[in-house]
Amino acid sequence: MAGDQKAGMNLKWRSRAGGQRVPYWIAPADAVKEGYPVKSVNLTGLAGDDLAARCERLNAELKMWRTYRDTRSVVFDGTFSSLFDLYERHEQSPFQALNPASRRPYLVYLRKLRAMIGALRVDQQNGLDLARWHKVWREPAEPGAAERLGAAKMALAVLKAAVRFGVMAGLPGCLQFSAVFSATSLPGPRPRDVAPTASDVIAIRAAAHAVLRPSAALAYAIQFETSLRLWDVIGRWVEIGDPQPSSILGYGEKWVGLSWSHISDDLILNYTASKTAKSTGARVHCDLKLCPMVLEEIERIHSEQRVGPLIVCERSGLPWRERNFRTLWKRVAHAAGLPFGAWNRDLRAGAVTEARRGGAAIEDASRMAGHKGTQTTARVYDRDVLEATRRAQASRTKFRASKDT
Repeated sequence: MAGDQKAGMNLKWRSRAGGQRVPYWIAPADAVKEGYPVKSVNLTGLAGDDLAARCERLNAELKMWRTYRDTRSVVFDGTFSSLFDLYERHEQSPFQALNPASRRPYLVYLRKLRAMIGALRVDQQNGLDLARWHKVWREPAEPGAAERLGAAKMALAVLKAAVRFGVMAGLPGCLQFSAVFSATSLPGPRPRDVAPTASDVIAIRAAAHAVLRPSAALAYAIQFETSLRLWDVIGRWVEIGDPQPSSILGYGEKWVGLSWSHISDDLILNYTASKTAKSTGARVHCDLKLCPMVLEEIERIHSEQRVGPLIVCERSGLPWRERNFRTLWKRVAHAAGLPFGAWNRDLRAGAVTEARRGGAAIEDASRMAGHKGTQTTARVYDRDVLEATRRAQASRTKFRASKDT
């Protein structure tokens, strides 16, 4: 029938004189009642994928309006719940600068924090309270299981971010409570020590090809050879209203990320990492001619196909969604025999560790990884403790020998 609405798209067809049916995007009645200014949009002239994409964009705009329409109406009443509301919705909150991959877990933990401590007043809590909450956050999922120190660390990080915004906004009690974090000693997860080797990456690429996912094999090669982060290599799906330009639409969002245009004719990769785009602006420069795994994967791709996004899911024909890519990783990592619990992002640590084992200076490894300084490179990504110890011991032996002569 002409008035039927296509599920999930807010798309309706209206009959016109002569039997013509015209597509319209119609805002939900509850949104119009709430004050949404766009009640309907005539979509005459659009069909197929173009019609669907336009509806997705309009739905995304509606979602953004609903999220931020009443930011100014949020009032801090002294509770953590109101602090979390302000942190999540205020236009000047650092939360707005989080990329979608980071924002999702923040939203999950903000919801958990609201349920647990939302009713409590910020100015009436202390370090003893924080330690008690942390004990709950890290409780094992089941009797006999290990403590969930990673989950507790994430909950603590989200709480800290909200409190810091409260300090920034001058909210009562936040400055006092912020001092609690440094004064309270809390256990954290052990540093990761998994660093895939070149042999591991060769195996996992083969496993990806075995399940007919050459796009994943190319992504793994680029991650390991260039040390780029996962969300830079496969890109990110962001809200339609995100200021970054893109012509790739899908899932009610738009995509931004690594494209073939970032690789020059002489195979030099130039890319500004998403994590530094809004801060240092540090660019990653990599000569892919020195990356044999990447070259092997590129040679499998016909030159006419080297346009648009670099990594495209074979099933959807669009860039990968991160959760689907991670699901595939678990499957092929197991098939390739990687250590249990190896993460996709460990490929970046594997790149840095291999560079250091090969004798690269920490400064060079840091620049390769796109870090502003060497501290993060050494502390987080260089995971070859044995080789570091050997270098230190060799230096000591050399020093002793010099003293004896």
